[in-house]
Amino acid sequence: MVKNISAACVAITIVFTLYHRFFGELAGLVVATSSLAVFLFLQWPKINNAGRILMGVAGVSLLFLGLSSDPLATLESALSRAIYFATFLLALAFLRVAAVHSHIVRQCGQLVVHQPPLRRYGIISFASYLFGTIINFGVVHLLGEMVARGNTLQSAGGLEHVQAIRRRRMNLAIMRGFSLVPLASPFSITMAVMLATIPGLDWFSLLPLGLLTAGLLLLLGWFLDFTTNPRQAPPSAQYSGPQLSWLPAVKFLLIVISFFSLAVLIERSTSANLPLSIVVASPVIGLAWLLLENPAGRSRKALTSSLQILRQQFPVEATATRSEIAILGAASIFGVIMAELLPHDVIVDSVNFLQLSGWILALVAGSVIILLAQFGINPIASAAIIAAALTPAESFGLQPQVLALGLMAGWSLAMNSSPVMITALLISSTTGTNPREITYRWNLLYNCVAFVVLAVWVFALDYILRT
Repeated sequence: MVKNISAACVAITIVFTLYHRFFGELAGLVVATSSLAVFLFLQWPKINNAGRILMGVAGVSLLFLGLSSDPLATLESALSRAIYFATFLLALAFLRVAAVHSHIVRQCGQLVVHQPPLRRYGIISFASYLFGTIINFGVVHLLGEMVARGNTLQSAGGLEHVQAIRRRRMNLAIMRGFSLVPLASPFSITMAVMLATIPGLDWFSLLPLGLLTAGLLLLLGWFLDFTTNPRQAPPSAQYSGPQLSWLPAVKFLLIVISFFSLAVLIERSTSANLPLSIVVASPVIGLAWLLLENPAGRSRKALTSSLQILRQQFPVEATATRSEIAILGAASIFGVIMAELLPHDVIVDSVNFLQLSGWILALVAGSVIILLAQFGINPIASAAIIAAALTPAESFGLQPQVLALGLMAGWSLAMNSSPVMITALLISSTTGTNPREITYRWNLLYNCVAFVVLAVWVFALDYILRT
């Protein structure tokens, strides 16, 4: 009963959010908000503590709406943003359903973990990022399990220390690669939050900067992997299996490109922005992907079975995002209300009093996200609230792109450094290693060097944009 009602609420939320966004009808906002509220009520027992706490905080903040200059407009803005982000997260479940049933994804996983040591880190890291754009945290589990199955004592030539080193190197590649998603994925909730929260920002100026930043971090991780593990494994520990085809990797890349291209086409052809276009494109690409790999080929039977998979599995994948929806929705409501209640000049004066402005403020904002993540505060919440507080960016001596990049970089490093983030916990479960060992020991050097590199890069970007 709960499952069926939750599934209906998901569908209603998506449809009426699109109706509200495309046509500006208040009725769409009311229906979408109501269905989302019912969904969260039904899923409450399974929402994590962070989501519950933030929902409570958001509820309390609603009591202060009367202090706003226009309470109804503030409420409408807060709820509109909450259902928008929820719909974005829910719609991506169409892609995850297809990925779970994809032979292409499994073949790609086998391909990337059986690469020579010199290029293994780079390929696994890039694959973790690329798969992560579609299947989110599922990539950590997918590649982690493949690493665990492939990294046997026999494959390591009977040498336990070689097996341990490979386990560490490959899992760090997975972790660091997936942490690039907030920086460089047009399908990430990070991009949606930045574009919706920071005025004057557009995806075609932000995405290239995010891709460039992600490229720097990928190369940094690859360099550190090579310099800290310079010795080649003995011949008995080198892969000697059959040559694996790169065709599955090409197919997966084409799926990602097709998804992005369709979203851009929708954005260019309608009034929708890129995140909203991604919502519209998700079910189309999800169904097309299932049809592409359906053993029945291009037939009515293939279409029927693919639709049946979506009907059965989409509610499961969508409801699995309950905690993220609760966190982001509550943070959006709280952020909008607090930004309205706190006089903007007070925030500006406070920042100036602390002598924080320009690129330094962007770096500090990112650092706050990293720090809060160590105590379990999800970057989804902290980034949304900070972004809402520091707008318009120009009043703080910041370019919108610099502020966004600082927050996105902080989000990325939070995923790399916090032992209580889901990334570290998933890798811990597949390796049997304490998450603090993974983040505070295995990944310490990378995090420290990456922070310095990002600080220099944010400074350089701020200088370039100013001149």
